[in-house]
Amino acid sequence: MLAESHGECPADLMAPNVKAACDEQMPRLKGVFERLGPLQKTTFERTLSKEGNAVPVEIYNVEFQHGTWEWQVRTDETGKLHILWAPQARLSSTSPLTA
Repeated sequence: MLAESHGECPADLMAPNVKAACDEQMPRLKGVFERLGPLQKTTFERTLSKEGNAVPVEIYNVEFQHGTWEWQVRTDETGKLHILWAPQARLSSTSPLTA
């Protein structure tokens, strides 16, 4: 996650489909990461089972200096990220970059 917060999509951590999606979206996401500021910590919150999927998605709360972001991840049999989905980040009201 730290590498991604610096604008990189690490191939050694991502399945090819996730890497391709990350590369495509990173130009837009760089601005989000800049507004959020440095990564502070990542906390496992819970698992979420979706109907029809044997493997649950893990939910993490990712805290940055100026906000938080919930990330949902699932790894494949090789240990690489098979799913990486993140709804909209939440900037804190004290962020100097909320405007």
